[in-house]
Order: sequence, then C-alpha cells, then structure tokens
Amino acid sequence: MKIGLDLHNLSTSVDSVVRTGIQQVVFNLLEAQYYLGEKMENRNIELVPLPLIPKPRKEYTRFTNLMDTNVNSSQLILEATSKELGIPLTELWNDPEMENGEPWSEAKFFSKVVSLDWLVITPLSEFRYVAEEAKRRNPKLRIAVLVYDMVPLIQPDLVADGMSQWYSEAYVSGIRHFADVLFAISRHTALDCMKELESILGVHVPIIATPLPPEIPSIVEENSSLLESYDIVKQNYFICLGTIEPRKNLSLAVRGFLRFRELFPELSKKYKLVLVGAAGWSQEDEMLYKEIEDTKENFVFPGYLPRAEVEQLIRHANALIMPSRYEGFGMPLSLASVLGTKVITCHNSSLTEAAGFDATYVPLDSPDTMALALVKHASTQYSSKEKGISLHESNKVIRKEWQKILERWVDTFVSFKQSSNPGQYNLHQVPKRLKICVDVHNLSIETQQLRKTGIQEVAFQLLKSLSLLRVELADVVEIIALPVLLSSEKYFVDFEATCTCSPKVLQQVEQEICQELGISGKELWGFDLASMNYRINPMNFRRLVSNADWFFVTSQYDIRRCYKALKESTPNVKISYLVYDLIPTLFPELVAKGQEAWFTYQYLRGLRNYASLAVTISTASALDLLNHTENEQLPFPVFSRLLPLNQHNSKAELILPDSDLHSNSLREHKLKAGKYFLLIGSTDPRKNTPNTVRGFARMHFIF
Repeated sequence: MKIGLDLHNLSTSVDSVVRTGIQQVVFNLLEAQYYLGEKMENRNIELVPLPLIPKPRKEYTRFTNLMDTNVNSSQLILEATSKELGIPLTELWNDPEMENGEPWSEAKFFSKVVSLDWLVITPLSEFRYVAEEAKRRNPKLRIAVLVYDMVPLIQPDLVADGMSQWYSEAYVSGIRHFADVLFAISRHTALDCMKELESILGVHVPIIATPLPPEIPSIVEENSSLLESYDIVKQNYFICLGTIEPRKNLSLAVRGFLRFRELFPELSKKYKLVLVGAAGWSQEDEMLYKEIEDTKENFVFPGYLPRAEVEQLIRHANALIMPSRYEGFGMPLSLASVLGTKVITCHNSSLTEAAGFDATYVPLDSPDTMALALVKHASTQYSSKEKGISLHESNKVIRKEWQKILERWVDTFVSFKQSSNPGQYNLHQVPKRLKICVDVHNLSIETQQLRKTGIQEVAFQLLKSLSLLRVELADVVEIIALPVLLSSEKYFVDFEATCTCSPKVLQQVEQEICQELGISGKELWGFDLASMNYRINPMNFRRLVSNADWFFVTSQYDIRRCYKALKESTPNVKISYLVYDLIPTLFPELVAKGQEAWFTYQYLRGLRNYASLAVTISTASALDLLNHTENEQLPFPVFSRLLPLNQHNSKAELILPDSDLHSNSLREHKLKAGKYFLLIGSTDPRKNTPNTVRGFARMHFIF
C-alpha cells in the first residue's frame, strides 16, 4: 500500500520560515514519516511525502468557485526545514532528484499520485482540483482529510471576513465530494465534525479522532540576552501566544492583567505580560494598544519570534495564558506542559484536552477571575530546578507519539475495506412492525401539469403498486408515500434534477389513480394529503417520517436536502436508493451541460455516503454501479430488480377495442393502424434519434 502525505504547507511565507499551529502540525508529521519509514516498509507500506500541491487550473475543473489558499514551500523553506530537522533534504522527502535543487512541478506531483492508494490532505487548503484531477488519473485513489476545527461554521464571527464562506463553499465542499475518511486533531473537533457535517457526509464516511501529541521542543543553547532585551526577569512575567485576533481572546488576558495590577499593586509591580504573535485580520492589536496606553511599560509585544526564542520565553514564564474562545486543539498548552510551565486557560472547545487537570480555568469574559488566577500563580514561584525535565528523554517520547498518529492512520487505511460488511444488513429480521417512507415526489417533469418520461412513469406505477401492497402487508409494514420532499439550500448547488408537483397536479394524480383502483386518497398515500391541501410543510414532513425504519429514494434526488429533518425525526432510519442508470457519469457527452458534475459529485456521492441498500432497475445498471466504485467493496448491498414490462393490472387492458385504433390522434395525424413506426423518447443525443430518422429515410430511398 502506498500512502501520499500532503505536506506542502510548512510556512505561511515563502521568504522565511513562519509557522503557526497548522504549519507546526505539518512540520511534525514530516519528521514522523521519516522516522517511521523503515517500520512501514516491514509492513509493505510506503509513505510518500509530497512537498507541493498543484495550483488550481480552472480550465480543467468542474468546480466554478475554486478559491486558492495554498502556500507551497519554496526551495528556501524546504532547505531550512531540512537543516532544522538535521535530515538531508533527499532523505527527508525520499527524493534523490531534490539534491539538484529543482522545484517540484505539477507533472511530478501527479506522477506520484497515479500509484497511490491513499492521499492524505493535512493542511487547511483548497484541494478540490487536486482531488478531482488525481481521481481522474487514478480512479482507485481514496482521500483522507485532517480537520483542525469547525470554528468558521460554528462561530463565523471569530474568523476573518470571507473565511466562513470559503470554509463552507471550498473546504467543506471538498470534504463532501472527495473524503473517504476524516481525521480530527482532537476529540472535541471530531464531535464538532459529527454534528456539523452529519447532513453532508452520511453514515459511511468515518470520523476518527487522533488527538495531537505535544509539540517537540527544540534543544538549542539559550540566548542569554533574550530576556534582558525585553526587560523581563525569569518567573516575573506571564506569556500569551497566538495571532492577535478575536478568537484568541487576548483582551481577557490584558484586562485581567490590568485588574491584577489594580487590585494587587505591590504583588504585581514586578510582573509583565508578554504577547507573542503577529497582528491578525482585525484591529485587535490597535484596540489592545489603546487599553494599555497608560501602563504600556508593563506589556511586551515582540511580534512573531523564532521557535527557539518562543520556547525559551515559555520555559522561564510564570505561566502561559491561553484564553481562546475556540481552539481545534491548543498546541501551546501542551508545549508549556512539556517545558514545565503552568497554564491558565478557558473551559471550552478542546482546550481541556490540551491543558489537562493541572491547568487553571477561568471564564471567557471575566477579567476579575483572570486577575485572581494571576495572583494565584504570582504567589507561587516555579524555579527551573522544580521543573526538572529532561528534554532529550521527553522528546523521544513525543516523537514516538507523533509516529503513532501516522500508524493510527495507516491502520485505518489497511482495515478500510474490511470494515464495510454487507452481511450486517439483515433485511429478514423484523422485530416489530416496520415503517417505510417512499419518495414518489418526481411524478412529473413539470410542476403545473402532469407530464411523464421514464423515471416519472416508474414513480407513478410505484405509487399505484404501494397502495395495493399497503393492504396486503398492513400487519407488518406501514407504508407512507411522500409526494413532496423538503429542499434545504445549505451547501447545495443550484442544479435540481427532479421536479416537485404543484397541489393541482397532485390532486389530479390522486383522482386518476383512486378512480382506476377504487380506493381513497388516504389509502393511496398512507395519510390524508387532501387535509393538507396537497402541500407538505416541514412540520408535516417531520411528523410523517417520524420513527421510520427505512426511507426509500426512488428519484434522482439529493438526499442532503432533507437529511437533517429526516435524522432529527427518526435518528435510526436507514436509507435505500432506486438507481436507474449511470449515464451522466459514464457517458457525459450524452447529457445536458452540468448534469454530469451534479450526478457524479452530488447524487452518486450521496448514494455512496448515505445508502444502506441500493436497488437498480436492471442487471446492467447494477454492474455499472459496482464497476464505478473502482473495486471498492461498497458498505451496502446492491440488488438488481428488473422493472415489469407490463405496467397495467391485467393483460385484458392491452386488448384495445377497434374504436380506439381509430382515435382522434390517429385521424389527426393521418395514420393508419399497422402502417406506421412509433419512436418514443426526447430528441436528445442519448436517444440516438437522428440515426433512426436517417435509417427511415434510407429505407424510403432504397425501397
């Protein structure tokens, strides 16, 4: 097995090494894969580090809104990283060609991808074009994504303008279309993913928490003049790390420190507050400067610092303060723990995972409580001797922990196929009366009049058959036929492949079938649609599907549009699909523009992610569906069921009286019985109508 690791984002800048949390994770994973290489070889597994991710090329993609955020590592960054790790560049990336200093190209990237079994996207980046092109060149490739946090979706006010839109339209879109597995950097992030992405991932994309280990401290000789240059003394300052922006909530640290000075002037006069980090997307830094204008000599703003200097400042601080409103993990907290420094933080998101039991926790918006926490730590001096840590020994342990992260991923990939066992779906065990909801909303291709093509005719005949089956199976099954489905717009494209009938058309359908079968409207639908004025609002939909065991999608409908309401009403529901064909994916030139992308990335992806069972209308469609999965063992069974040729109730209905043969239609078109050929179907390329017309013309010419 070959596993590609996207490790392109080692710095936020191409001119110098600047690492924030995400880049630090990529850095540690790069080192871990190097030391894990030999162990993986013994398992017949190859890790392939990738220092570049190609830039989106809009002319070669189906996505119209690619939003490039990728910062590829320059040669300078790659060489600096190699030097920092003490590993030759060619060995670190397992690429002898890098010795010549030639940068990676798009062609080289995809030449590596074609032989991969898995590609892991580790940075927070726009990866849709890469995944799309990689899957085109290597259809068997599977994609895993490492998720850091859900803050742009959960608390959009805490991120820069446009970030929330980018996250939902680009990043989450990439996850929706391509992810086979999600890894989360903390348990809390995994829970957030389950909550926020449930309606777009379905039940077959596993979300696995792989909590990050601490950062690995660098072991370098301390700069003896560093503290003196900032006019600070060991143990007589508190330190904050992170970009100065609203999410980091550094204003709480500043106001708490000011309150500390106000309430305890004697104790606090020897202390300073050091805020390490660059200015962020807001004017947070300017606002903080204004608040401390009168006492600015007690604050230090060194800006962004090299890693070794940051660690030295943390090591000799009285405590590290991290009052964030939300964090995917909170790596500075775990780093402080390794360096033997106490921490003050808030009780939210994943901060408790990183800080542990020894931390001091304060509310998000209480400067007074922060002041009391500072008093507690200022009253206790933590000498370096008390910290008594051996970085050499601890670093060995931490490096092993980072390697275990990769091993956990590898174990997931190895067992991925085995975890999907169709045998677990036993349809013959009926412990109670089943409730089955059947989607029959696609009864017409127009909303205001009843017009049917093939798929609509199938829905029409299913509706008739269900009304007859309902009586026969009343003791064991409750059947609800739903002529209207909800249509949420969140995360979805504008393309709609189905049509919801107007109340007028639904009333016409009800009257036509009820008159033919001699049944009531309630017997037709399984509920009284007329009492709802032939409309189903969200409240009615939730009531109708409540406690359903199965939800059967019989149209080419994007189940995500009603999935949230469905799962809230019936958490244990299983979803089955009726599949007609895969023509838009297999033969895109035969369908309307836009249908291929929608069918492949919306409908088929929804089927793969949500289905517990799939039924096809023919053996050919079943084989197409199974073959399209590129030898993946689907996590649900696929059954082939041929549609009956006779769509009527009896053979007698096929024997038409002579008067019907001379109907108005025949007379209107000047046709004689038995003297004409009939061609049925729309005049689109798939029906191959031109060849039929040419053949008929050729017959006239020859004979």
